[in-house]
Amino acid sequence: MSENLNFDTDGARFSRVQGDLLRSTRIQKNMTLHDVEVATSGEFKIAGLSAYERGERSVPTVRLLKLAALYEVELSDLLPAKTTPESEYAEEKSQVAPSVGSNAPQWSGIRIDLSRLEQIKDPGAQQLRNFVQNVLALREETRGRYFVLRNDDLLAVAVMFGSPVDQIGEVLSEFGIASLV
Repeated sequence: MSENLNFDTDGARFSRVQGDLLRSTRIQKNMTLHDVEVATSGEFKIAGLSAYERGERSVPTVRLLKLAALYEVELSDLLPAKTTPESEYAEEKSQVAPSVGSNAPQWSGIRIDLSRLEQIKDPGAQQLRNFVQNVLALREETRGRYFVLRNDDLLAVAVMFGSPVDQIGEVLSEFGIASLV
């Protein structure tokens, strides 16, 4: 039975989930840890930001606000939802979106190389390009070199390719356009 996570008594889990959100947002913005350090003139060191992303350290609110500004997202985008089921926070998982069934993958998302995707002349690739455009519009994001499929996107992509959700990363990797994050 899944119970709601009590963030008041389980700060470690909150930090891990928030770290996953920080990492996926940074990757979505096509930034490396080094890029963040440079962009902040060293205010965020690689080691410190990495510790936040691993959930080993809690992020002070002021620093979280600075990261939200840097990533050009709302502060709430970097905060876990309080009603997320505890089952999503299992030790070995780093999911940031609700699971899409019992076969949910054990990674944060799939990073798609959009420049490679553009070069593929396949009907499935065209469908994926259209999907990415629609999701970017819904998320109100601009297109970069990479696009991260979040767990809540995976069911739609799996249906598109006629693949189980837990195998969609391998399917997209065969195109040479994807890596797990």
